[in-house]
Amino acid sequence: MGQPETQASAPSAGTTLPQGSPTNAKYQWPDPWLSLNPFFVEAGTVTALAMQGVLHTKCAQVFQTGETKGGASCDGCPLIVHQHQRAAIDAAQSGESHVLTTGSGSGESLSYIVLTWTRC
Repeated sequence: MGQPETQASAPSAGTTLPQGSPTNAKYQWPDPWLSLNPFFVEAGTVTALAMQGVLHTKCAQVFQTGETKGGASCDGCPLIVHQHQRAAIDAAQSGESHVLTTGSGSGESLSYIVLTWTRC
């Protein structure tokens, strides 16, 4: 006669279950995936858009980095506007309803903040 059948028991601590097993923690919670895309298509600078009349001229002074603290001139580095930001600015200024959907950290806030400065 053969060995008696035994019931399966819970794995002990430190036991690795086969990949894809429903009780494997990785089955429901895979490793996180992080992807960065710093290569957005540039569409000019805030300063250039202000000079073209797309944005208020004050935006050139406000939206820059490395400027002289308390200075009244544009002596810093102007912020770059990316294509998705420019498209949102153009849509908003045309009066069209629009939605800008893009990943966190891609500058979506700048798209509406420069318009707030332009319209105030």
